[in-house]
Amino acid sequence: MLKAFKHSSIQAFKHSSIQAFLVVSSLFSVQGYSDPWNPDPATSINASYQSNSPSVFSSCDSSGNFLATWLDSTANVPYYSIYTQSTGLWSSPATIMSASPGASGTMVFSSFDSSTGNFLATWQNSSDNTPYFSIYDGGSWTNPVQIWNLATSSDVFCSSDGNGHFLATWIDTVSNKPYYAIYTENSTTWSVPTFIPSSLANAAADVVSSYDSYTGNFLITWVDGSGGAYYAVYNQTTWTTTATTIPNVNNNYGSPISSVLSSSDSQGNFLVTWNDNNTDDAVFSTYDSRTPSWSSPTFITNSQCGLDVTSSFDSSTGNFLVTWQDNNSNLPYYSIYNPSASPQYTAQSPVAPTNPIPNLTSADIFAACYPGSGTFLVTFTDSNNVPAYTFYTETLPPPPPPSPVQAPGNFRGKQKVNNFGVVSERYNALSWEASIGATFYRLYRNGTLIATLGSNATSYDDHNQPKQAQSYTLTAVDAGGAVASSTVSVGK
Repeated sequence: MLKAFKHSSIQAFKHSSIQAFLVVSSLFSVQGYSDPWNPDPATSINASYQSNSPSVFSSCDSSGNFLATWLDSTANVPYYSIYTQSTGLWSSPATIMSASPGASGTMVFSSFDSSTGNFLATWQNSSDNTPYFSIYDGGSWTNPVQIWNLATSSDVFCSSDGNGHFLATWIDTVSNKPYYAIYTENSTTWSVPTFIPSSLANAAADVVSSYDSYTGNFLITWVDGSGGAYYAVYNQTTWTTTATTIPNVNNNYGSPISSVLSSSDSQGNFLVTWNDNNTDDAVFSTYDSRTPSWSSPTFITNSQCGLDVTSSFDSSTGNFLVTWQDNNSNLPYYSIYNPSASPQYTAQSPVAPTNPIPNLTSADIFAACYPGSGTFLVTFTDSNNVPAYTFYTETLPPPPPPSPVQAPGNFRGKQKVNNFGVVSERYNALSWEASIGATFYRLYRNGTLIATLGSNATSYDDHNQPKQAQSYTLTAVDAGGAVASSTVSVGK
């Protein structure tokens, strides 16, 4: 990816505290199991494939099959490999199409659409620098086609709304403005590419997007030529927020040197990450698209990023996996972020947010999650410049305990009279709403058990009662013996 310029003679930011909710040691240390990585150490996607690849991107379908894409620097064409969940094997690396246009950018990106079951891949063409795309249906690729006939000066990113639409974003070479286009699968057409409204010229690093299914919003982020972090929000029909600076980011505080990337928890929240221009630390901020509002940018301490900071979300644990290249060792590093974690920091040894991914040097590090599984695929380039991978598997939280039995609702009673000619009888008519979790009920009058009733019972008539107040207690009992009771007084 492209890097923004570095400013000189800028005072480095020194901070004394970190915002809430960053888990500062690895999840496996917190939860006490030995090794969440497999394979460990990471290994090449295919041992016989040895062509150079600057970075390896990955995305996942609904069944846990991962698509890895990259630029083969030797052949100068986009390559891919499929990891099949059922077999645990990678397909042999191959070109997206045998006659595919070359890719002069450093990345081949992809996104999955759950409504159609298709992946869309985007890249920059080598001959004329225009944006290209191809569709993969799980068996074959469509012939690569130009999105637009004007050149780009950046990678071409894409993201899906899961409903048959893909958003592609890039920087236009002539105006240096962030551009976008929408691909609709039903009509197999692109909208006319145009620049994001109100955007300033001189965008300096990639234009990136991610989608939130809860709000139906795309969040688009990029670095302006002045070093500021910018964003816009698109709700698939209109721009609800046009080009605007991310609050509290400036040349002295959190100014990005690399691309500003994001991922969503599908609940309206985006985690936005980048590499600080002054300290080389990873920086994050959260954007709540429901409010809408931004949290203050916060540094991940001691992170020392060499390149971009990426993230991916797992719905089964509520965790984001954040990854980057360490600036000192060139090793791939990671941290876990959970917006509802408590305590904010977990004391481990060493007390640091960073833990190296097993054993290999890298460029950009990307992660994709098999939705709801607790498993991330992490891809990058190893020290031999070949595509490498490892899986990070979280320990899923235990299933919630069975709901405790609830007290019978709306327990009420009324004294009534049956007239039998010369004889009459008083009785207390009781009724209630069924108790969730109850397997049977015990009914007490003035502390004495008078009836045991099945779980379907919702009424009881207690006959031959005096004209005086009686106290009734109805106790719901579940299969494990847990109880919950309601009480009512009936009569004078």
